[in-house]
Amino acid sequence: MHMRLSLRAITVALILLDYTIPQTARAADENKEAFQALCAMYRLAKKTINREQLTKATLPDEPTQIENLMLVTLHKTNLTNSTYGNWGKERAWSERKKQFEGANAKSEHGEYIIKEDSEAKAAGHLRLRKLLEVARRTREKAQKLDAELTQAVTDVNNNLKAALFGSNDTDDSANGIFDTRTNACVATGPKVGQSIASDMACLCSGTSAADVCCNTCGATAYNSGSATKTNAKAGYDITKGVCEKVKLTTQPTAAGLAGAAVQAVLQQIGNKQTNTNGYQRLGGGGTAAGCTGASDQHTA
Repeated sequence: MHMRLSLRAITVALILLDYTIPQTARAADENKEAFQALCAMYRLAKKTINREQLTKATLPDEPTQIENLMLVTLHKTNLTNSTYGNWGKERAWSERKKQFEGANAKSEHGEYIIKEDSEAKAAGHLRLRKLLEVARRTREKAQKLDAELTQAVTDVNNNLKAALFGSNDTDDSANGIFDTRTNACVATGPKVGQSIASDMACLCSGTSAADVCCNTCGATAYNSGSATKTNAKAGYDITKGVCEKVKLTTQPTAAGLAGAAVQAVLQQIGNKQTNTNGYQRLGGGGTAAGCTGASDQHTA
């Protein structure tokens, strides 16, 4: 079976770079490390990345204090006018001035004092105006970056789920994400590599299911081209049950989504063999050929 690493699958594989392949008790056979890598992909794809894991930075507040100081230092003509700037209606400008006049003149930051017009006041006003512009741009950029990061987290989690189940709006509760062995596992089948879940069924279930990945890691019914979705689901559930017990030593982080981790996965899946057309091999020996479900026929 050719495991096509689509963009979604690559997203999952990339996470593996910064993680330790778990060491758990399994059959001491040639497939141990390969099966651990397969389980690691499954477990890591299941874990969603939380927004809080990436940054806990607080976004800058609206620069109201700077704006108040800028308005307090307005020339008296502008300050006493019926409108000003963005406050194009008399009521709006009157309500805005109430935020720094009268009872609101005293704030936690100090007291807003309207002084007589002077060169110093005019110079201070110009500097405050520029500072306000910078503060507003900074806040807008921070909000934009925060929104982009939030969307990126959503996209990554959607891609992880899609890589695991074939779509980001489904799960493994039914057999719809699987297919016949001919379609999902063998050579040029139209559903080859459609999901990690399907690949788990292909690789670990078959005639020699008791041995191919580890002891009792799959089902024997998904063992021929006509084997059904139901057979695949049954085999996957067994493999999933074993993989669920694998405890990863680290959690997914932003730093883990980088690098050439695909190669790390392929190295664990198996070494290229001249008699298997260069396929990566999980399970089987010298006669591994096409992931048909028969004994010794599991290549990835």
